[in-house]
Order: sequence, then structure tokens, then C-alpha cells
Amino acid sequence: MLSNIHSFLFKEISPTTISIFRIVFGCFMVYQVLYYYSIDFIYQFMTGPEVLFPYSGLEQMVPLPHKILKILHLGLLFSAVLMTIGYLFKYAAIYFTIVFTYFSFIDNTLYNNHIYLISLISLVLIFTDADAKFAFRGRTKLKVSAWNQYLLIFLISLPYFFGGIAKLSPAWLNSNLVNALISNSSVDGIKTFLPDGMFITIVAYGGLVYDLIIVFLLLNRKTFKMGFILLIIFNLMNHFFLFKDIGIFPFLMICSTVIFVPSDTIELWITKKFPKWKSKIQGDKKSKNMQPIRLRYVGLRTFTILIFVLFHITFPLRHFFYEGDPEWTAEGSKFAWRMKMQSREITKINMTVWVNETEEVHEIPPLSFISSNQNKHLTDTPLNLVTLAKYIQKETIKKYNISPPKVKMDLRVNFNDTYEQEIFSKDLDLTRITPSTTDIRTWITPLNKQ
Repeated sequence: MLSNIHSFLFKEISPTTISIFRIVFGCFMVYQVLYYYSIDFIYQFMTGPEVLFPYSGLEQMVPLPHKILKILHLGLLFSAVLMTIGYLFKYAAIYFTIVFTYFSFIDNTLYNNHIYLISLISLVLIFTDADAKFAFRGRTKLKVSAWNQYLLIFLISLPYFFGGIAKLSPAWLNSNLVNALISNSSVDGIKTFLPDGMFITIVAYGGLVYDLIIVFLLLNRKTFKMGFILLIIFNLMNHFFLFKDIGIFPFLMICSTVIFVPSDTIELWITKKFPKWKSKIQGDKKSKNMQPIRLRYVGLRTFTILIFVLFHITFPLRHFFYEGDPEWTAEGSKFAWRMKMQSREITKINMTVWVNETEEVHEIPPLSFISSNQNKHLTDTPLNLVTLAKYIQKETIKKYNISPPKVKMDLRVNFNDTYEQEIFSKDLDLTRITPSTTDIRTWITPLNKQ
């Protein structure tokens, strides 16, 4: 069996497809970094907010000084360009992966699945030979190991397949979640031609079926064209009609479909359309610049690839080991491709500071401490409210030079446009919660599904 895995992963293929994918991905990353410039990402999301909401275990990761972040951001642009043209490719990919991931992980309210996917793709590209063709001053390789392409196919498949797994839950099929998600969409014109509720049913079940089958359609040469057409329709619908907050993701996924196309198919098409490029595409085997494939540490590479794949197959399913709804508790919901699986609207929020010595109560506006983006995603992760309470406690001590006060919050949310309830008791002192040692189920209110 192990020899079959070796043969599968290390069979020789042309690097044409992965090299084209590198160019496609690099172009999108140049656009993404320029977009970050246009919205002043560093100030808006890193140095500007009064309080940041770290991931559990990454509390020590804080923003560097603003000027250094600006330099890193400029380097991010250069690295994206270098990845695209294939010059100093591996160094550029290493820099891009580290800095882009750092920017993305500085605050958990910035999390979304396509940003996570970008970090994973850039990480894997470091170890591939994606610069084997169409690279500036590169040394072209005749062949590369098949795992270069297979791993990228695997990553592109993750959001689809696990997105479909997530949609099998009652939260997607038997609640008002879909209606809540598209309530601000541009589908009124479409809905007028359908009976009441039918469009919601089409979106719910159509999205479920699409996510579960699209990868298999793309992997099969006989069904690839049908799958590609469905993929284009699905992603364009998401971008232009259903969701206004998914950025470049639909177009990235459309263009990334090239990774499913075998190199011989792409080479045949290019040489037919552009005969003069035949030698550049297929290579001159007598050229000194052509590098043969070299296999070293095959066993170690195979083991590493298998561990990587196994981790990304099992890690998104970790929520099955927790009690309660993963979207409600946020346990196992991130880094699991559970896209658009929750909707929370704050219906009531009051925060009070209780001075211990006098039991004097001061009401404060909690949303005045956070940015608009943080406000939008504040309640997605209940531990964010603990972080906010502890920040307010610290600021109160600093301002009034008093003993640590209690901080309580009277908070109600409309969850998935179905349940309206409190996330925790309004009498709970949030500053006493220690995320690293306290089980969330001991202080969060169970989801009321009646």
C-alpha cells in the first residue's frame, strides 16, 4: 500500500498547470494587498482599534509599531508580485505566508474562510515547484512530482466539501438562517417569479447539493465542463446577488479551477492556439536550463503530506467532540469551512461596571470601545465579550485607581433569525472567566431551540 501511495504522489507530471495556478493566485494576491491599501487595513484593523480580540493561545501576538507594519505591508505587495512572475519564488512565498497570516490572525473578528484558504495555499506553494515554468529568469523543469498539483487540488476542495457537510445540519435546513443571510441581498427580482419560500428552498438545498458534488464533477474529465459551468453560476450568484461581504473569493475560486485541469490538456490547447509557444510550453529536452525531477527523502515527504492531509480532513470535524451547537458556542466553528452557518443580530446590549467596595453601578456603552467590523462580529465568539469586559475593567482601574470592579452585561441576540435569547446570565461577572481553564459550557446559556 505504501508503495502505491509513493507512486501516486511522486509520479512525474508536467508543471504547466501548477505554474499557471501560481500566476493566477499571485495576481489575486496583488489585488488583495492593493485592496488592503485602499481601505487602510493597518489602521482600520490593527493599530486603530482600542481593543483587539486575540485567538485563544495567541494572546501575546500584538500589532507591531505602525511604521513597521507599513513596511511589512509594502513588502507584502512586492512578495505577491514576485510570486506572480516566479522570481525568487520560494523566498517571496515564505514572506507572503508569514506576513499575510500575521495580518489575518491579529484579531479573530477578521476571520473568514477565504482568508484562511489564502494562508494555506501560500504555505503549500512554498514547498512546490510552481515556478518550474513561466518564471522570470527561472530554471525550467521538465517534470515535477504529482503531489505538487494534488495538494493544491485538495486545498481548493476543502471549502466546498466541508461547506456541504456543514449544511447537512438542521441549522441550515430547518431554520430561518438562509432567509436571514440573504435578507439584504439583491434577489428581489428573482423572487418575484417564484412562489413564496421556493427561492429559500432552492438556495438551501441547491447550495447543499452543489457543495457536496462539485469537487467530484471537477475531478472527472467527463463531467468537468458541467461542473465548471455550475461553479461559475454558483460563484457569480454569490457575488452579484446573494452576499456582499465575500470580496474576491468567488472569482478566486472560479480561476483556481485551473488546478483541476491536467497539464497535457492545457498544453494541447495552448499549442493549438499558439503554435509558436510549443517549445516554451513543452520544453526543449536538450536545453541546459531544463532540470530533471530529483527525488530526495521520499519517505519523509510522503509522511509529511499524509499528516497534512489527515489533519485537514479531521480538524474541521472537531466540533463533533463538543456539546452544543458549534455556531452558538463557537467551539470548532472556525477553521472548519462552516461558511455562512450563523446569523446574529444584537437586540439588546447593556454593560455595567460594579465597584466592589461600594457596590456602585456605572452603565457604559460597550460598543463605543470597538470598531464597526468588531461590532459586526463581536458576538460570533462569546469569549470576545470576556476580552471586552476585561479591557473595560483594566481601563476603569487605570482611570479611577480603584480595586478591580465587576463587569456584567445584559445581552440578547437574535440567532439565525429563529431564537432570541441571552448568551449568558446578566448577573455573570465576565472578568472572572478564564478562557484557558474555564469550560465555556459552565457559563454560556444553552441554546433555546423551542
